[in-house]
Amino acid sequence: MSEDHYRSLVDLSPDIIYRLDKEGRILFISNAVRQLGYDPDELTGKFFQDIVHPDDRGKMPARFVERRVGVRSTSRVEIRLIKKNRAVQNYSLAQVTVELTSRGKWDVPDADISNPRKHFLYSQGVARDVTERKRMEEEREKLIVELKEALLRIKTLSGLLPICSSCKRIHDDEGQWQPLEEYIRGHSEAEFTHTICPECAKKTYPDYFK
Repeated sequence: MSEDHYRSLVDLSPDIIYRLDKEGRILFISNAVRQLGYDPDELTGKFFQDIVHPDDRGKMPARFVERRVGVRSTSRVEIRLIKKNRAVQNYSLAQVTVELTSRGKWDVPDADISNPRKHFLYSQGVARDVTERKRMEEEREKLIVELKEALLRIKTLSGLLPICSSCKRIHDDEGQWQPLEEYIRGHSEAEFTHTICPECAKKTYPDYFK
């Protein structure tokens, strides 16, 4: 296949595909970078790390130039890329999270990478936008935390409760007899407010309630 054919396939990809020289300067970057507000031509010759969030520039090899090949190369490392129209002081408002996969390209096949006479050509990589996936993961983790906290706050009563038919004390799991009110307070979120029902009022205060 011709180079134009491969180039057309690259341009159709939603992933940012790039190539860096040994210093970390961009030799090529696909049209997908337009989603960050950049034109591919304006980034050519600039350092790739210039579009990486400052806090993430230490996650990769020097200047993001990956020289390794095969299983030792960079695979699915999460970093943040900053958009061209970012606020001067607030990167969080204009950034995307990508999964970076990259490898080195040498003048010898991967099988001959141990050849001491080999020469490094460039580093090539793919940056896949995972911003939405990260947002959903963070929301899910937040929901899990909230549910766990809610479960810690909620106490429910279930099963059979041994209760004295005379004094109405509850026989708890530790073998102690607790007053009904005390037991319910300790095993639920219920609180008691004391009053008196009409029948008990008549029995207790017959002169006042007839």
